[in-house]
Amino acid sequence: MARPLVVAENLHKALGGRALLDNAAFQILPGERLALVGANGSGKTTLIEMVAGRTRPDEGMLELAPRTPVTYFEQHARLSPEATVKSVLAQAPEVPAELADEMAALEVRMADPALYEGEEANDVVARYGDLQREAALRSSQAGAPDEAFVEELGFTESDMDKRAANLSGGERTRLLLAKTLSAAKPGGLLILDEPTNHL
Repeated sequence: MARPLVVAENLHKALGGRALLDNAAFQILPGERLALVGANGSGKTTLIEMVAGRTRPDEGMLELAPRTPVTYFEQHARLSPEATVKSVLAQAPEVPAELADEMAALEVRMADPALYEGEEANDVVARYGDLQREAALRSSQAGAPDEAFVEELGFTESDMDKRAANLSGGERTRLLLAKTLSAAKPGGLLILDEPTNHL
């Protein structure tokens, strides 16, 4: 049996005092295609954001296999008013806030000479190295857009200099979908949060 890309056990997450997840457990295996179905407000996006590394469970364990590239299409992505179709397609994926926050916290700890007097220094430095590699892996997903995806989703060469803010809702969705599909890597995890709402 193939090693799971994602393993979750005993997940608990609450928002506003209401439990969205309680003792949730699952695995995602390479090659699986899964759909998450539920009522509005039931925690689908929260769970997806946990798998994508953008938020953490309050309790429990959620682990990705080492060096698994994650490509995430978010439901309500924000675009810069100045962004063009071409710049959106070429920009590097954003490092998730949780990862950036943990790196910043570790940098503060590593700047404190007292850390190196104890036994925990090696673990802190090793964890920081792991996070650096993950951030670099995410950044390496940037590059020239895959022209086949871009054309298949309705964009031409003449569209490349258009401002993304001037596109219709459906065109913006197709643009972000083209960016996401172009960035996806074989053997990685592709997460789409309601990608067809405005198509």
